[in-house]
Amino acid sequence: MKLHKLFLILTFMVVSTNVIAQNNDMKARMEYEDAETAYQNQDYQKAVTHLESVEKLLGKPTAKTRYLLILSLKKNLPVDYEYKDLEKLRNLTNHYLDNYETDAEKYRDIYDLSNHLKNYPKSLEEYNQMKQQKEEQIRLAQEEKQQKEQQEAEDLKQAQDYALDFAKKYNYKPNITTSEFAALSLENEKLVKKLKKKSYAGDPWDSQDGPAFIRIQDNKVAYLAYMLRSWDTINSANEIFDDIKRNLAPQYYNYNQETATISINVPGIGIDIIYFKIFSDKLRIVFRRDKNVFEPAY
Repeated sequence: MKLHKLFLILTFMVVSTNVIAQNNDMKARMEYEDAETAYQNQDYQKAVTHLESVEKLLGKPTAKTRYLLILSLKKNLPVDYEYKDLEKLRNLTNHYLDNYETDAEKYRDIYDLSNHLKNYPKSLEEYNQMKQQKEEQIRLAQEEKQQKEQQEAEDLKQAQDYALDFAKKYNYKPNITTSEFAALSLENEKLVKKLKKKSYAGDPWDSQDGPAFIRIQDNKVAYLAYMLRSWDTINSANEIFDDIKRNLAPQYYNYNQETATISINVPGIGIDIIYFKIFSDKLRIVFRRDKNVFEPAY
């Protein structure tokens, strides 16, 4: 009787074990299919998780699981990897090369990867040295970037101050109203009086020094042409240009030799452009509020 019971118990255990094993095999198959899908979708960490589940369900690694696991780990190896991640990958490739030789093509893939890993640090000490060097390079790059941004901010501030001071020298400033413009000088007042009902007044070819032409939009001076006569126009223009070059970073000015025009373009001041047109006997200095402002045909 006792032997009969023992036989029944053993039979039940064997059947249960077979059922569990079959169940695990099916789960492992599902997990492996999910791992392949994740790998194809370039979700390598998810693929690694599924493959580790497969090996746990099977109770051992296989050539198939280890091959895909190694590829997934290599794809998932971050730029700032830890040494333990590298060691894990190395150990897995060595294990594969020592134990799975049936598939020559896959063996070649792992063999090539193993050789490639020789280019990585071979010890924790070498890894730490490399990491410190990389961190120092990053620190220097960030420092250089901050210095560049600071210099650009200082250059912009200097250019804005210079452009506004330059405009002030010729009785112009951003968003200046018609009445404010007229109050700055007698010449301005005379020019404004010529406006009457027109939105512009004056002669851009005026032969006298001073404001020669204005255009008004929304009761503000949107365009001003200032004439500056000189017996030596070229030298006068060169003096202005030399002063611009001393005070502005190169990105804020331009000299067009073909059109004999010097221009200042500084963002954030409410003046789209300041430019100087060089003629044989005069300089025309123009302040334009924005690029859409009508410009007379000279």
